[in-house]
Amino acid sequence: MRNEWNAERAKNWHLFAPPARPSRAEVARYAAALRDVPRPGVWGLLGSTPELRSLAAEAAQPLVCIDRDPDVYEVLGGLVTTRADAERLLCSDWLAAQPEERFSVLMADGSLNMLSPDRHAAFFDAVRRMLAPGGVALIRVHLAQPPMFRDPAAVFAWFRARGNGEPVFTATRTHLDMLWLEPGSLRVDFPEYHARLERLHVEGTITGEEFAAYHRLLRFNRISLWYSTRARFESLAAAGFEIEEIGFGCDYTASAQHPLYVLRRRSP
Repeated sequence: MRNEWNAERAKNWHLFAPPARPSRAEVARYAAALRDVPRPGVWGLLGSTPELRSLAAEAAQPLVCIDRDPDVYEVLGGLVTTRADAERLLCSDWLAAQPEERFSVLMADGSLNMLSPDRHAAFFDAVRRMLAPGGVALIRVHLAQPPMFRDPAAVFAWFRARGNGEPVFTATRTHLDMLWLEPGSLRVDFPEYHARLERLHVEGTITGEEFAAYHRLLRFNRISLWYSTRARFESLAAAGFEIEEIGFGCDYTASAQHPLYVLRRRSP
């Protein structure tokens, strides 16, 4: 399925920052988990995340990227840091994918959160189906928790007071998400999100620089994202997996809400 907007978004991947994409320390967490995966075997990836494709290429490991949009796959391939001779695309919806082989490891960075909650159980079923018995799923997920601030003004006041050099987007994004989650669904509607930021800018609550940190992403961020909770995520995972590890990047604000789970597929 080709979508010009998706391809344009991929061309501007450099504009996005953690937690929208994995941080350097989170990529290192993936790398550490991959070192423990038995070989030989074929790895899988839900989507076309270039940071994770680079890890497979560096390991000279066969990788199947499962993505509905071949243009996104091609564009993001230009960001893979090592030549990926053993990589190929399976053009498919994640939940319907039928790879030729079962994977020894399947990576998914924020993939669950691209699906509405009514599809989360099916997500875990699909991951389990695509993994070989004893295979490992590496899933970074965005988890909700109660807001730490009373309103957006308090978030930005906290950010300014810290003055530690962390980028505006990375420092404030998760805290704003928690304030603006839709009750029940835990959905973040980014078009409305940006409209709220624009109102905050007009009224003088946030500065031009703070607004610009988000506004430059606007045309590439017209999506919805659905948070999960730790309890719900782990309950759904428990049906087919053992939780072997929960890792955190720890190199940006609120990284604890974006953990990397190492899940071992139960047999049979």
